[in-house]
Amino acid sequence: MFKLVKSSLCAFCLLFMLAATAFAAPAQVEPSVQQQYPDIQVPVVTVPGNPDATAAINIEIEKNIAAFISQTDECYKDNKDWNKVYMGNSYTVTCNDDSVLSIVLTKYINVEHAAHPMRYIHGLNFNPQTGEKIVAFDLKEFSAEKYGKDIYTSELLTNKLAKKAAENDGLIIFDGILPLSSLPEQFYFDADRHVHFLFQLYEIAPYVCGVIDVDMDTESDDYLMYR
Repeated sequence: MFKLVKSSLCAFCLLFMLAATAFAAPAQVEPSVQQQYPDIQVPVVTVPGNPDATAAINIEIEKNIAAFISQTDECYKDNKDWNKVYMGNSYTVTCNDDSVLSIVLTKYINVEHAAHPMRYIHGLNFNPQTGEKIVAFDLKEFSAEKYGKDIYTSELLTNKLAKKAAENDGLIIFDGILPLSSLPEQFYFDADRHVHFLFQLYEIAPYVCGVIDVDMDTESDDYLMYR
């Protein structure tokens, strides 16, 4: 009888642990500010009960922010025509569930006497269970699970861009851009797990169009945003 009770208790504990893993709390994301650059907000992630994933994610975020600062400093340090360079970064958590953590960084550079500021919108995507980055290659697996086929292709993205350009709703694409030969490097997931591809300023269109955000999953005609 004691052995039976002990076995039942062990089985219950195992089921409880599995359930706790399946319904793990989402990652916690809090802002931190660089002392030297007070306008650069850095997201600091904590994955409850998972210090390894926490460390891996924060290392990637810190590397990204450090690269932004160093590249900007390097670009302008020897240019005597620019008196002051202002850098900033803010972030938005766009997806936070048990298998996807997506953080969108909005970086800006404002140079005194420049014609206009520059802005970059970058997506950082992680598996919060492992801390590994989710890269464009992994999107095939997400698409296969959801649709049974790959919808995150340069062909479909080309069609979406061409349709909007033909509607004359404000999208002006540089000559020779379409058809796309590859997917853009930057993307993020929204709260519905839709994948959004991002085209930076001047990447495929004039500055006036802003950063172009294309939702690949929606069936709505409102799949493109200017940011």
